[in-house]
Amino acid sequence: MLKNIITFGICLGLICAVSGGTLSFVYKYTMPKIMENERLEKERLIKEKGAKEIFPNADKFEDRKIDNKEFQIEYKNGKAIGLVVKTIGSGFGGEIEIAYGINYQGVITGFTVLSHNETPTIGGKAIREDLPKQIKDIKIENFYLQSENPEKGKIDGVTGATITTLGILNGIRDSINEINYKKLLEKAK
Repeated sequence: MLKNIITFGICLGLICAVSGGTLSFVYKYTMPKIMENERLEKERLIKEKGAKEIFPNADKFEDRKIDNKEFQIEYKNGKAIGLVVKTIGSGFGGEIEIAYGINYQGVITGFTVLSHNETPTIGGKAIREDLPKQIKDIKIENFYLQSENPEKGKIDGVTGATITTLGILNGIRDSINEINYKKLLEKAK
């Protein structure tokens, strides 16, 4: 009886070791391809959604790297009208990867979420439905929740998704503070 238990234990240990080794081998060789596919999917989303949602009037898009920052320059009739910028905010479920548009007048023209881990029912609904309607054509100086800045704030918080909302707003605000968008737009001409 004891001999059978030891034999089964050794067999089980060997099976686990071989399975674990196989999984780590497969992971090591497939992870770079998975990461590359995710990157390509995010780029595709920016191009698709940038054209349709963030800058609906643009007729041409160009990926550029200026001052070591990657952007998508939006054009209309051959003239640069704005930038689409990728950034990251911090939500309830972790990082929220965002692409937003900003034009020469300092107006946030719209945004799209590229990836997130927010709860599908509350945070996800805010990302899909509520916030895109509110965060559209808002000047930078008014880019606050009404509860944060009652005088200037133009964005109404989403009930139950305050952390998600603030994560998106703070991610965009931090990015705007980090980049000199007017200088970048001038260089893009």
